[in-house]
Amino acid sequence: MSEISVKVIENDISAISLLNKEQKAAFNLIIEAVFVKSKGCFFVDGSGGTGKTFLYRALLAEVRSKGYIALATASCGVAAAILLGGRTAHSRFKIPLDMNPNKMCKVSKQSSLVKLLQRAKLIIWDEAPMTHKARIEGVDKLFRDLMDSSEIFGSKVIIFGEDFRQVLPVVFRGSKADFVQSSLTISYIWPELQKIQLKEIMRAKSDPNFTEYLLRIGNGTELVIYDENVEIPAKMLIRYTTEEESLTALINTVCDTCFDPSQQAILEDFINSLMPNGLPPHRLTLKQNTPIMLLRNIDPPEGLCNGTRLLCRSLKSNVIDAIISSGEFSGKQVFLHRICFRVEDDPNYPISSERIQFPVRLCFAMTINKAQGQTLNFVGIYLCEPVFSHGQLYVAISRAKNSNFVKILIRPPIHDITLDNLTANIVYQEVLHLANA
Repeated sequence: MSEISVKVIENDISAISLLNKEQKAAFNLIIEAVFVKSKGCFFVDGSGGTGKTFLYRALLAEVRSKGYIALATASCGVAAAILLGGRTAHSRFKIPLDMNPNKMCKVSKQSSLVKLLQRAKLIIWDEAPMTHKARIEGVDKLFRDLMDSSEIFGSKVIIFGEDFRQVLPVVFRGSKADFVQSSLTISYIWPELQKIQLKEIMRAKSDPNFTEYLLRIGNGTELVIYDENVEIPAKMLIRYTTEEESLTALINTVCDTCFDPSQQAILEDFINSLMPNGLPPHRLTLKQNTPIMLLRNIDPPEGLCNGTRLLCRSLKSNVIDAIISSGEFSGKQVFLHRICFRVEDDPNYPISSERIQFPVRLCFAMTINKAQGQTLNFVGIYLCEPVFSHGQLYVAISRAKNSNFVKILIRPPIHDITLDNLTANIVYQEVLHLANA
């Protein structure tokens, strides 16, 4: 397996000497657990800009440079692609999509994956709170079984990390109580994790006001001024005039140059107006230089993860010639073939079905949940509808390092278009209190 011989980048090795005081203390604590105690479960908590990813890369480099196996995983493909050798947790641990307390991860004891998991000296799971607690508990049971141990995670050294101000697990038609109950903070695992807090926000040096605003949004303490809405600062706002004019202004502000209309993709009507989540459309029409997003883990060690962004170079009858446009493998040429998608156990589609299609969708824009884990140079946010779940506004705005590189367009209510600077900010205080308890 490629994880046995992941190349160590010199920049990641040198990052160890660049860790700040908090990061260095966390680094030493975890490395001691890896090489001295040989066990330990940690949760690294820090808001955006505190350098969690920087710490993870240093830890992975330290362990791998000594010839040991360190596994990098994340709850979403975008976050996994940022870590060298990263895979999504679902792919790495074979977590069933319909995981429940009665199910186990689908790992055969005769597989090479078992040997890899048993030999792993360190496991990092980024964006962990995005994953339902039942799936994380399933991985705990997997390691107890593989390591023949009653200790949590089979005495493996494992690091979970994220910011609980960000989005929670998706619960189909769930209530607020359902979202809270799905959280890692409700699991029996939570009290067993040693908490590490990173508080020094590196981006605060360049834009302290933006940092303070983000924390108020994330903590739900930003002033509510009208009908339970918060106000977006004028410097980040695109004023609403008409739909077309305002969207054009948003795109022109964020993009250096607009896409040539002749090169944009045309996505024709679907055969079925309703599509299962995560599937490409029945009819997909692409043109050269169309931005697309991968919908499955095709080859994670080579950068082809669920959520990877690419540019379509050319389209043949049986293959898409594309270039990865972001992350560690940016600029790499890849070829994508059609694969079989199965629809099973979906309450909206009681009849099982299959669709054979290229595993991509157009990616002129991404959902807020898909964008979690990325840091972008420029961020344009179009809120045609208010956010509807915990942490979404915080995630959207915090993708950029500086308020100068964030622009937000809000579709106002029909009765008063002057309210185009107000939007909802949903924060479940119960989750934040449990995380900080």
